[in-house]
Amino acid sequence: KPKGRRRFDKKGGGRQAKVKKLDRRKYLEYKYLARDLLEHDSISEEHRSNVLGQVWAKGERISIDDALAFIDTKEAELILPKEIANAFRKMVDDFTTRR
Repeated sequence: KPKGRRRFDKKGGGRQAKVKKLDRRKYLEYKYLARDLLEHDSISEEHRSNVLGQVWAKGERISIDDALAFIDTKEAELILPKEIANAFRKMVDDFTTRR
């Protein structure tokens, strides 16, 4: 006769480790501040929406580290000037929460 599930067969559940991510409640504030930063003359139009969206998407879905790595990459590719990249890093830091 087939037995029911044994006690140790349980799958899933439990609590996931908290990861630093961007706070979803701050999205509108982020969007306006980021747009202001990206108005900089040295940032070409074609890169603005990409940077705006990718920083938020990586920071909100994956982790802050991914968002910061993306900013580093764009700075290395000379798409973001140093002062704008630093402002983005600070903004990401300000909008971080653990979840």
